[in-house]
Amino acid sequence: MKTVLVIIFTLILSIGVSSSTYAIDYSVSDNQDVLLDINKTINKRWRDLEELQENSDWVDTQLKLQYFGTIYQKGWFGPKVQRQIMPSLDGKYIVVDSISVGVPILKQMAYLGTNFLIRSSLPFIQGTPTEERHFSKATAVDSYEEAIELKHMEVIDLPTSRERFNSLRVGQQVNTVLTSGFASRVNLLWLDFLNVVIPEVTTFAPKAKLKISKSLDVTIEKEQNDIAIITIKHLDDMSKGAGLGLSLIVDEIIDLPISIGINESQGYSPIVFNLKKSKQEINQLIYRLDLSSPEGLKAYLSFLDQDFSEIQDLEESGNESVELFMKKEGQRNNSEFNWGLNFVLWKTGARYISENGKYETRFKDGENLKYEEIIYSKVSDHKGFSGKEKRNYNLKAVVPTNDNATKSFSLTINYSYSDDDSSGRELNKEADFLYERYLDNGMRIDFDKNQDYGKVQIYSSLIFSTKAIEELIEVDDFTLWESIALAFEYTDSLIWISEEDRNDFRRDNYVYEHSVRKRNHLSANQKKKLKQLENLKLAQRVYKLFNKLRSNISVKEKAKLLVHGLKSSKLAPVVQKAMVNIIGINDLMGQGYIKGNLY
Repeated sequence: MKTVLVIIFTLILSIGVSSSTYAIDYSVSDNQDVLLDINKTINKRWRDLEELQENSDWVDTQLKLQYFGTIYQKGWFGPKVQRQIMPSLDGKYIVVDSISVGVPILKQMAYLGTNFLIRSSLPFIQGTPTEERHFSKATAVDSYEEAIELKHMEVIDLPTSRERFNSLRVGQQVNTVLTSGFASRVNLLWLDFLNVVIPEVTTFAPKAKLKISKSLDVTIEKEQNDIAIITIKHLDDMSKGAGLGLSLIVDEIIDLPISIGINESQGYSPIVFNLKKSKQEINQLIYRLDLSSPEGLKAYLSFLDQDFSEIQDLEESGNESVELFMKKEGQRNNSEFNWGLNFVLWKTGARYISENGKYETRFKDGENLKYEEIIYSKVSDHKGFSGKEKRNYNLKAVVPTNDNATKSFSLTINYSYSDDDSSGRELNKEADFLYERYLDNGMRIDFDKNQDYGKVQIYSSLIFSTKAIEELIEVDDFTLWESIALAFEYTDSLIWISEEDRNDFRRDNYVYEHSVRKRNHLSANQKKKLKQLENLKLAQRVYKLFNKLRSNISVKEKAKLLVHGLKSSKLAPVVQKAMVNIIGINDLMGQGYIKGNLY
């Protein structure tokens, strides 16, 4: 009987989703009052930033340390605001103010009440529509001081007219993302079948999860007065997953995260393990629009009311007011495993994310670019009495797939670390991590292990171009073995250069097999020899990986192989150092920084 009720309830919710939550109706002309109401609420969230900007001590501290990333955020339940400062490649600074507005509190309480009623007959299923409006403004400034003191974004500043558009700075971008959908969770209450009694306010059980959403992502950029660059992006998402966790019921029926991330601020889940898969369809158009012409201005105002037909009609008719710059279509598949332990004062967890994307981009001059992306990320979080730490290790391979594309790919390696209260001992571990992968970019610093350094940020990236990857794919055996030996920091780079040399190395470092099983009983010299043999075994695994890169497999398979090797905590340091040794550090592109009170 319960199974029948679940099916009926799911069908009812599905009908509701198709008829209401997918309808994004947020035209500017009909919602000026809504924007004014949102702005009043949002401005309260910005008040603390305004007070900080008037505090000379705070400003002086920020100018001294010049942190990147989030420097201000406010809002836990309800509207949220955030300011981020990021470096620009041209030496300037990008200030990004963002505003997120979720489901109104009255609606959330209605969903809460509905789920409580349903819980009496269907205790293992909850569901809710999801809504979010996200506004952001990106501004390029010349100095960090200007970035700190820049007036915060207001919703009513959105360029809803020609005059407001022209009041933007050249290059300034305003973005709006409107998302609606539905999320559902089914608790697989195996504990009930075992006659285990649990408190009513909690649920500990396996969970199956489903989330469907549609998003409209719109960006307006000012190229110059009356010339707007408009980006329209449609995103269709479907996520499904399974998890095991102990979580308070409030989190399940209000927040309903498909993946309870380690950074979530809503709800409370002390123990969580999740596996999630998602698929996203992307359609993106970029137009150049002239607002000085009557046709262009009319198309712009219609666009603000979510009527894109005017722009499309003008472009198809060849009107000079509108020019289609670019069209992009693609599909992205994502899989993620995450886990988290959250005991309020102490929490830790990690996310392991793999992503494959396939895209086609057509430009106005007729050029057609096809490519695939292979991405891996590991994000870890820890918060305890020693402060809040976050690490992000990211690998991204881009594989051109045009018929005439080069038989190579590009690879970007990024690493970031931040700690609100770092010690010298912790920072030396980070310095070692970067150095053993040649990611230090000349930033090697020896920290005093007994000193507390407060808040510290570290970022480093290394970019291997298609030309650099070609060198790896075409490397000869002599250069490869020499580069691997240097990766182990042997002063004699020819120590493994031939099979005969490797056999001699094994013989010189031989340790009796029965002795190896009793490692604790080995002498210091035997342990040293054993370490040398382990180095050679690892070197042979690295050689095998590079040898496969030189084989006849497809370029995409080569990219996957290299990303997989760089994921491995054992292989990655040696593989990455060997790559740098083959190509030469001076022929690679890299950047990085360390921010904090280091001296």
